[in-house]
Amino acid sequence: MYSDKKILFTDMDGTLLNNDSVISDNMMACLTRLTDAGHYLVLSSGRPMNSIIERVVKLKLNIPNLIIISNNGGLIRNYVTGEDIYKIKIPADVVSALEEIADSYNLHIQGYTDEDIVVHKEDDELRFYKGRIHIPFVETDRIGEYLKKNNGSLKMLAIHLSNHDLLEAFKKEAEDKLGDKIDAVFSNDKYLEIIPKGVSKGNAIKKVTEYLNVDPDNTFAAGDEENDISMIVAAHTGIAMKNARDSVKAVADIVTEKDNHEDGLADIIEKLILNS
Repeated sequence: MYSDKKILFTDMDGTLLNNDSVISDNMMACLTRLTDAGHYLVLSSGRPMNSIIERVVKLKLNIPNLIIISNNGGLIRNYVTGEDIYKIKIPADVVSALEEIADSYNLHIQGYTDEDIVVHKEDDELRFYKGRIHIPFVETDRIGEYLKKNNGSLKMLAIHLSNHDLLEAFKKEAEDKLGDKIDAVFSNDKYLEIIPKGVSKGNAIKKVTEYLNVDPDNTFAAGDEENDISMIVAAHTGIAMKNARDSVKAVADIVTEKDNHEDGLADIIEKLILNS
């Protein structure tokens, strides 16, 4: 028998966080009312787990029963107990194949250990990325070889700061050659997220809903970018932010009247979850 509680799955950047990458006092008060009522908050992001945890600590997001979905669904953790609910990696040989394709485009690509970013060298793309993702990095000539001892990488990330078409070309070739092993999705114009085949925020919703024993009809998911689409579709009620891409709005049940900087998600929480 299902619990009568509800789950809010929310993306962070561009959705829960405002343009200053913080949670406003109004939004924090709304989240407190949500969890005080016994409902669940689940953070769902393309960010690595350590980066999300850093943000949770910095924001003083003291939420009971907090669940974190990181790496676009590749790692799910009960933040309170430290239990890993789900974890899967891209095998090291596939990492090497992606690395080879990226090198042919002279494109920045990075993998991840559980603690570090793994790159060929520090460059403009890495410095840009580390402006928001504050985790250490390791330099190596062969990312795939380095990650063998880590049993692969939770995800790969290809970055270009100005040429989105180059990322699109890389995405097409990677999918043509490795499409039975990986999926690729944009989290913004500069970042192409590469994840194990079948991994997505949408599949993570199903795993968390089962873990918490909540009726799937009581699931809500909010986001703004392409990598949020699977989550918005998987939830019973999919929510696109006013500032979301048109492709995200097209699959959502609801589009917020206000954007992320105006706490658009808070209105939805009040109307659809707390006052329903």
